[in-house]
Amino acid sequence: MPVVTQGLLSVLRVRVETLGPCGYVRTGHAEGFATRLQRDPLRPPLSRFHLFVHQLADVLVLVVRLRVVDHVVASGPPGQSYTVAAWVKVNNTNGYQTAVSLTGNERSPFYLQYSATYGKWAFNLPSSDQLRPTTYYAAVDSEQPRIGVWTHLAGTFNADTQTATLYVNGRAAGSAKVPAGWKANGSLNIGGETTTRYPGPDGRVNGAVSDVRIYPYAFTDQQANTLATAGSSVQIQSAYNPGRCIDSWGGSVGTAVAFYNCYNGNAQHFTLTTDNKFKVSGTDRCITTNDKPAGNGTKVSFQTCAADDAQTWVRRYDGTLYNPISDKCLELPGWADANGTALGVWSCTASANQRWLVRAQAS
Repeated sequence: MPVVTQGLLSVLRVRVETLGPCGYVRTGHAEGFATRLQRDPLRPPLSRFHLFVHQLADVLVLVVRLRVVDHVVASGPPGQSYTVAAWVKVNNTNGYQTAVSLTGNERSPFYLQYSATYGKWAFNLPSSDQLRPTTYYAAVDSEQPRIGVWTHLAGTFNADTQTATLYVNGRAAGSAKVPAGWKANGSLNIGGETTTRYPGPDGRVNGAVSDVRIYPYAFTDQQANTLATAGSSVQIQSAYNPGRCIDSWGGSVGTAVAFYNCYNGNAQHFTLTTDNKFKVSGTDRCITTNDKPAGNGTKVSFQTCAADDAQTWVRRYDGTLYNPISDKCLELPGWADANGTALGVWSCTASANQRWLVRAQAS
């Protein structure tokens, strides 16, 4: 994961007011607060930036280029559905550390952050733009953050379902009911918090933030998972026995998909492709059902990757890996969890033997 800044972050404020002809920014600004800033010695200094706009279908996306990595944000929201995402690495868990926020008068409509209140990653939405809002609607992770490790965070607000969801490394980690969002007209803040009344900055990240993105719609589970893991190396860990992971076990064509004790080795590294295949990293072999459509009890094996529905696995909110053509989920047959257990598919129940933790292997 590319490094933007290290140590106690400067807070980058970005605002675009209007667009000129040909999609260029007519008026806009970005400024960094003067705080201690270190850079990766292997990267060029953050001495300048450029703002420009891409038109992607009917979605307007602002790109902030920092000569190190592209930060992609959308001008607009909240008050409507939206998604905010970033790669974040914290050096410690001392106090609130906010990766992305939006400047309101006294509060941000959202905080994608490490929360000192919960001691975990959180997507925090205050009920109003007041210093002491009535409540905070918080979607909170169930796991402790990993210090010094790049972690992908995404928060969504779905105005139709009135739901906020936090995704951690593509995993739906927590949700909260939110009666309504509200709009702030200030700048987007990367690496901390500011408000009009209290410019701060506060809640600065002690670590690094990269690849910030905001979209004017709520991501689905599949989209959030794809954003975090597509093209990346992932490890697939059993929720029933977290000490066991799916293993390529030699991985030649026709080899049964099994699981073994988890370790950080190539045999347990898979690439989650943009078309929802689990490909053994560095090979052309994918996890495949042995029949199509597969019935209950059908085993899975490694086969040559192809345009084959038997190789499609959708990661769902409940942690299951779902094969749509078969309407079945990947599972540990009979709840067996010994090393070498061969995996199969069965009608989806979301029980522990069908739940998997797909973890991005960010470095």
